[in-house]
Amino acid sequence: MGKPARIDMDVFNIPQAKAKPVLEGRRAKQVCKVAQRWSAARVPERFKDARLDGFVIDNAERKRAAKVVDSWIDSSRRGRWLFLGGGVGVGKSYLAHALLYRCAEAGFSCLSVDWMSLCVELKSRANYGMNAEKTIRDIQSVDVLLIDDFMKTRSQWDLELAFSVLNRRYNALKSVLITANHTLKEIAARDDPGSAIADRINEMGPAQNMGKQSRRRSDAPWIHQQ
Repeated sequence: MGKPARIDMDVFNIPQAKAKPVLEGRRAKQVCKVAQRWSAARVPERFKDARLDGFVIDNAERKRAAKVVDSWIDSSRRGRWLFLGGGVGVGKSYLAHALLYRCAEAGFSCLSVDWMSLCVELKSRANYGMNAEKTIRDIQSVDVLLIDDFMKTRSQWDLELAFSVLNRRYNALKSVLITANHTLKEIAARDDPGSAIADRINEMGPAQNMGKQSRRRSDAPWIHQQ
C-alpha cells in the first residue's frame, strides 16, 4: 500500500452559495465513494463514527500512540502494518478504526474483522463442510485489513490460521492494522508459529503499547473531568 493520497479538503470548505456546480459535483461524488468504502468495511456500529480528530489525548501512552499513527499515515512504505497492544478499554479499537476510516477517505478498500468471530466462523464452516473461500478471499483482497482483538483465542488451530492470514498479506505487501491485549513478546513466546507471527509484525511496521488502565472504569479520573 502506498502513501494515502491527500484529500482535497478545499472542496468541503467552499460556501454553498458561491460553490460552482462542478465543485459541488466533485464533493458529492467524493463523499459518496468514501461512504461506500466505509460501508463495505463492515465496521462495528460502535466504531462507525471513529475519527482521528475524536481521539482524546490525555496521557503519555495515548500521545505516543497518536504520534505513531501520524507517522504511519505519512510513511511512503508499501504494505506497512501497525500493531496496537495494551490492556482492555485503553482505546486501541477506536484508534485503529479511526485510522481505517482515514484509509477509506484516501481511496483504499478496507475491512474490519473481529478475530474471535472470524475463528468461530471459519471453524463452523469447516465442521459442517461449508466453503470458506469467500471469507478468505475478502480478508486477503482488501487494501487495508484491520484485525481487532488479535490472538484472543489460544488454540493451535487459531495460531495456524493467524499465520496463514498474516503471511499471505505479508507476501502480497498488503497493509494490516492489529489490536491485541498482548505484546509482541507474549505472542512470540507461544508455540510455533507464534514467533514467526511476531517476527512479521515487527518487521512490517511499528508496535505501540497503549498501557493498561481501562477508560471504561467508573473510577477513571477522566470520567469526572468537566
